[in-house]
Amino acid sequence: MDNKVFHKLVDVSKYSLAAQYRLNNEYSCMGAGVNGPYYDLETPLRNSAHWLITAAVIYQTENDDVIRTDAERLLNYLLDNPHMRNGVAIHRQKPGKDWCNGVIGQAWMIEALLVAGHILNRADAVGHAWQLASTYSFSSSAKAWVKIDPANGKQRVDYTLNHQLWYAAAIAMLNDASVNKQIMEFLDALNAGAMRIRGSGVIKHLLYTSTFKGLMLRLRYRFSELKSWDAVITKEVGYHLYNLHPLARLKCHFPEHAIFQSPLMKSALDTAFSDDFVSLLQNNKYAYPYNSPAFEYPLITSVFQYHADNCEKTWHTQVLETFDEEVRSFSRNCPDPMTLNARVYEWFLNTYYDKNYLGS
Repeated sequence: MDNKVFHKLVDVSKYSLAAQYRLNNEYSCMGAGVNGPYYDLETPLRNSAHWLITAAVIYQTENDDVIRTDAERLLNYLLDNPHMRNGVAIHRQKPGKDWCNGVIGQAWMIEALLVAGHILNRADAVGHAWQLASTYSFSSSAKAWVKIDPANGKQRVDYTLNHQLWYAAAIAMLNDASVNKQIMEFLDALNAGAMRIRGSGVIKHLLYTSTFKGLMLRLRYRFSELKSWDAVITKEVGYHLYNLHPLARLKCHFPEHAIFQSPLMKSALDTAFSDDFVSLLQNNKYAYPYNSPAFEYPLITSVFQYHADNCEKTWHTQVLETFDEEVRSFSRNCPDPMTLNARVYEWFLNTYYDKNYLGS
């Protein structure tokens, strides 16, 4: 099945990359989305970064010079893009929200630059990834990274768990001793209670810390649970695999860390690979229309060595629910076709990690 899916996604990707916006002979970007169900006005950076990873990995596996050119154009755009301020990528502009999309916005840029830099042998991409990573500091009290809002320069710890997980996974690719020390402290904190799961085994959305702001947010989250239990659980179910995906990447870099042998992780994984959980993904607005289970399961399966039945089940559901044969893209029944289609890159990250970290 993997080869069949691979060729299908290569076809989808080549078709989508052919629709890139060519800004000049050396620069291209991909169409911006609206951050899925959140309907944020976004810049092209996120989807361009996602497609850069896809193009680079396809080039690495297929040795296709046309795809390499696509990757080079997208990389050049990210290196010299107009959506930067205070060393931070501007991903969205919406009243009441930061413009960086927390620390995850920077993570999307860093991971794309590092994957492309490695595959395309572009030292400038790796250097720019380092520059972006150095912009965000690590809070010794919260054991998490601090975002900078490019709109106003305000600095705050990002208390959204999936944001911190994806940022840690991105900077882990730098393979730097000082960065790794921060990541180890973060993982230690997760294992000590910063990451929490429900009795059902589903990971909670909040990063739990004992800072003053963290305690206030814990109270607010508890209030949300009491007021809108179904909404909170729906979101956590829809993000469960999106949390496990960067944890799988982190396990590749830090396989001996205690969290990966913990009852916490076992419970979260057992839930993820249960039939009951797969049924909960159906009709969840944060799942197939946004955080695609079909794109996220493969890496989790490979790294944690769970059975692959869910990969096949969710792949068939993803295609049935969201794939449009006419335009050869995952663009049906979702609020943000541009972003859902771009997120095939999460599937290709499995290919990248298999080849470069897992030795497959």
